Parts: sequence; structure tokens; C-alpha cells
Amino acid sequence: MVGFKLGNGRSIRFWEDVWRGELAFATRFPSLYRISSLHNGKILDLWVNQTTDVAHSGGWNFHFVRAINEREMDELSELLDYLATTTICSSLEDRRVWLADKILITHSYTVVMC
Repeated sequence: MVGFKLGNGRSIRFWEDVWRGELAFATRFPSLYRISSLHNGKILDLWVNQTTDVAHSGGWNFHFVRAINEREMDELSELLDYLATTTICSSLEDRRVWLADKILITHSYTVVMC
């Protein structure tokens, strides 16, 4: 399975690519995905940079089309926990990575060459 390692956030789709954990956020948080207007939005499209001369910080704007309900609030809280340690590095490109530990081998073979 292919996933992504976050760099600048310009090429990874926030909801639909696997870049944090084992599932795409669209699968893990389906209620939030449904009410976001940016299904194909890149990470950088949802990140709001609030950098000042003193500090680098920011937040997330998920572009929800309506106010969230109580059940969605629980999902949002879990999503924000996932994102708490996210670091966007403007000097690094996003890159694809092979998620080898996610592969299940169901058969093994021995080949004898004569």
C-alpha cells in the first residue's frame, strides 16, 4: 500500500490520501468528510497559517458546509487529536512512501532453479 510523508502539504489530499495513521481521513471520519466542501482539497488548502515574527502556528479550516452536530463533534475531537502533532515543512516536498508493514502475505512459495 502506498501512503504519503508530509512535507509542504501541496500534493497530499487531506481527506482521501493516507498520510496519518492507516486509513484515509475520508474513511476514518466519514461524517466530517461528507460535510466538508473540499473533498479533494490538499492539506495546504485546509491549513490556515498564522505565522508572525515571533511564532509559527496555525490551525485547520475544514470548510464545513454547515454547523456540526454532537456526534460529529466527537469525530472532530478525534481528528484534531490526530492532527495535534502535524508539522508542515514548507521547504520539503511531500513524498510517496511504501507502507510495507500493512501487507498481509497469504502464500509463500519456494522456487528451485535447475
